[in-house]
Amino acid sequence: MERKNQSEALAHQLNISDLLRDIYQLLSFFLASRQIAELEQSSLYGSNDPIFQFKDIERDLITNNLISIAIKIRILDDREPHKFDMFTDYCGSITKDILNPLERNGLALRDACNKIIHARKVNFDVDSTTTGQLFLHPYIYLEGTETKWKKNHKHEVVWSTDIDIVMFCRESAAAIQTLIN
Repeated sequence: MERKNQSEALAHQLNISDLLRDIYQLLSFFLASRQIAELEQSSLYGSNDPIFQFKDIERDLITNNLISIAIKIRILDDREPHKFDMFTDYCGSITKDILNPLERNGLALRDACNKIIHARKVNFDVDSTTTGQLFLHPYIYLEGTETKWKKNHKHEVVWSTDIDIVMFCRESAAAIQTLIN
């Protein structure tokens, strides 16, 4: 059935400013995590400081931004084939099969986005202050599975990856910059 006055179908319209804001926020969440945790030492409230309620939503905010950025970067990369191939800095490393842990490779931006989108497990690099307040280092560890076929038999291979959030944000911003220029 044809619609009258149907406009030409367009791809998703992404607001680059919003994407840059998301990248900035993701980086800020990680870099502020320790600073917020250390506020207890100088707070009149001690461990009951109302500011610590933000720690309860920190991982949710990070997860939402991370997935949003990964999806949008992949959309942009698919629209501009090979435009992001010029980026040679890795934002992490990957073990394609955890049964062969010595086979680790660098993780490029596109692959990092794919792993973020398809991860089945997400672990944060957590540490604590001298007073016991938890904070996050800017690294995440992901695990997932990939289906492999061998002699008409399907089996799942478990992969693991670590992503340096600072490098991921840097590479994402650089990729966007190439599109703008």
